[in-house]
Amino acid sequence: MNVRVAVFGVALIAAGCWTDDDTLEGTLVGDFEAEGALIEQSCGGAVDSPDPLEVEFSMSVDDDVSGRAFIDIYGRVFTGTVSGNQYSFETSESWTVTPPNPLTGSGGCVVNQRDFFSVTLDGTALDGTQATDVEPVTGSDCTLAVDAAEGPFRTLPCRVEYILIGNEVSD
Repeated sequence: MNVRVAVFGVALIAAGCWTDDDTLEGTLVGDFEAEGALIEQSCGGAVDSPDPLEVEFSMSVDDDVSGRAFIDIYGRVFTGTVSGNQYSFETSESWTVTPPNPLTGSGGCVVNQRDFFSVTLDGTALDGTQATDVEPVTGSDCTLAVDAAEGPFRTLPCRVEYILIGNEVSD
C-alpha cells in the first residue's frame, strides 16, 4: 500500500523541527500555531489525516513584490500570495499509486495531488483551511487503487479538508 500525506500540515509534521525566522525572505509577519478539525476525508488510508491536525509555521511578505508571501512549515518554505489579511499557498505533485502491469495491459494509476493552505489573520488570531485533492491523471487505470479492489483509496477523486483556528506565538 502506498500511503501519501498532505504537503501542507500533515506531511510536514513528520519532517521535524521548527526553523529560525531568518529562513524566510521579506518581512516576518509572525510565528503561528494552529489546530485543524477534520471536516472531510473521502480518501481513506491513502492520505494520512490526523484529527486534530496541529501545525506550526512562520509567514512573511515580500518587501519588493506586492502580493507575494512565504510560509515556512517545519523547515520547508513555500511561496504564495497575500491580499489584505488573506494568505494563500498551493502546491501540487504527481505520484504513482500502482505501476503499469505489462501482463494485464494496465497502464497503472498515477494521480495528481494538490494541497491548499489558506489563512486569514485578525490581529494575532487566525482561521483558515488546509485541503488536499487527489485525482487520477487522464488515462490512468485506478481500478486497483480503490477500496473495492483492496487499494489504499476509499474513492477517486477524493479530498481531505481541515478547518483551522490558531494564533500568533511569541518567543
